Amino acid sequence: MVIDDKNTTEKKHWAKEVVQRTKRRDDVLNTRFVQKKINQLTSNISEASAAISDLQIQLSTYWMQTTSEITNQRLAQATTKNILLERTRQATTTAAAAATTTTDTDDEISTRAPTTTTAKNYAREPVDRIEKFILEYIKSCTQHVQKMAQIRIQLAKAQMEEFKALEDFE
Repeated sequence: MVIDDKNTTEKKHWAKEVVQRTKRRDDVLNTRFVQKKINQLTSNISEASAAISDLQIQLSTYWMQTTSEITNQRLAQATTKNILLERTRQATTTAAAAATTTTDTDDEISTRAPTTTTAKNYAREPVDRIEKFILEYIKSCTQHVQKMAQIRIQLAKAQMEEFKALEDFE
């Protein structure tokens, strides 16, 4: 909401500045001035977009590190479990017990790999949703800014014509 309040204040100031500065100028100067203001708004939008892209990169890096840590923890747990199973296998003297333990170890390893993949997808899904919402927000804001700039240009031209008509009348 802070961004919206700041933009609203800037929009009001911009509109007031356009009206004040275009009253006594010709079309060429008015066009240059309005184009300058549009370029400033475009620059602000580009800066905000760059900041959002930077935050997206930071967020994806964070999620990659998080999933990497989860994977490492699960790998460590699986390794610990394998070591414990190997020690118990060495302690037992019968071959049948060793074969059963080997089968259990294979089952544990095969069930761990898909879980890690599921964890990666689970961690990535919120990031994708956030990216989608941010992009939709940027698109709606830029469309609004473009429409507002066009309206301001039309308003400035109408006020300029009105002022010229008033000067001609006097």
